[in-house]
Amino acid sequence: MHLTKNNPLITIIIPVYNAEKLIAGCIESIIQQNVEYWNLILVNDGSSDKSGEICQEYAQQDCRITVIYQSNGGPGKARNTGINACKTPWFTFVDADDKLLPTYLANFHVENCKNETILSCQGLKRVDLQGHQLGEEYSFNDSVYADENFLEKAFCKEGLYNYGQSVGKLYNKSVCDKHNIRLNTDIRWSEDHLFYLQYLLWVKEIHTHAGCLYLYQFALGQNTLTHRHLPYTEALNIFKYLYPAANAVVQKFGLENSPVISQINYHSVTACFSNILQNLYREETNRYIRISVLEKLRSDMKLLQKKYKPNGISGKLLKPMLLYSPLSLLDIILSKIICKK
Repeated sequence: MHLTKNNPLITIIIPVYNAEKLIAGCIESIIQQNVEYWNLILVNDGSSDKSGEICQEYAQQDCRITVIYQSNGGPGKARNTGINACKTPWFTFVDADDKLLPTYLANFHVENCKNETILSCQGLKRVDLQGHQLGEEYSFNDSVYADENFLEKAFCKEGLYNYGQSVGKLYNKSVCDKHNIRLNTDIRWSEDHLFYLQYLLWVKEIHTHAGCLYLYQFALGQNTLTHRHLPYTEALNIFKYLYPAANAVVQKFGLENSPVISQINYHSVTACFSNILQNLYREETNRYIRISVLEKLRSDMKLLQKKYKPNGISGKLLKPMLLYSPLSLLDIILSKIICKK
């Protein structure tokens, strides 16, 4: 099959919210890709700045670009709008404040995705607006994981469990439609990781590609969809959805005794508990509300205590305290410890 702009295979979905300073650079980096087999859907999620006007200008210049307008609903809703409007076999997410190097789309090697159950992944690096690397980088080997234990090997060798960002992955539209996979709009943080875990249930082969061609830009103070504070109420909601999704992957692929299970449990249990407690004691001044949250966490801890594997002395002490200490006393202790940090 000859891959051209007249035969698009990949749709790029970008949720746009108050990104007027960066969205033009993002779009330009897509136009400059060294392949033409793409469409671009820009979902203007109720921006109050000139983001929508900038997007519309590009759509008028290039027939491959479509702009969809909606009231503000968050990144999950915006990405779902893009998925629903997607008319190509494959799609990928890009954030409005990021950029792609010219060979990014080609590096998915869509020509090798011979069936819909393949997940193609590539890396990213975090940079400032001048392109200087800030430290975070995900890079993979050029590998195909397709045997009986493909997911366990991909998790162990490539660290793919923790690669839950919305970007860097080529998803199949038919798989999402067939299994009703969409981003959860009840949460506005880790909704991309939840989507990724739910999608993995239907994957039978993973292709990883070397190269960090996605520039995950960070601009201090930029009010976009990707850089937000995480309230403790949101952390509670994430835990409610994330653990069952992670457990479903563990059960389906028989990962209970895999070397990667500690990593999965740390991410879906230990880190969630930590996020909830840290933000609870930085935000909530009402001790009765704090104690009610501790009571809920105690109930969860009783069910998941074998999967709670914290690092450090304080984290390990928290487990028996949360299970057995009087909650009023625990509230006092945590108030003093966390609020001093």
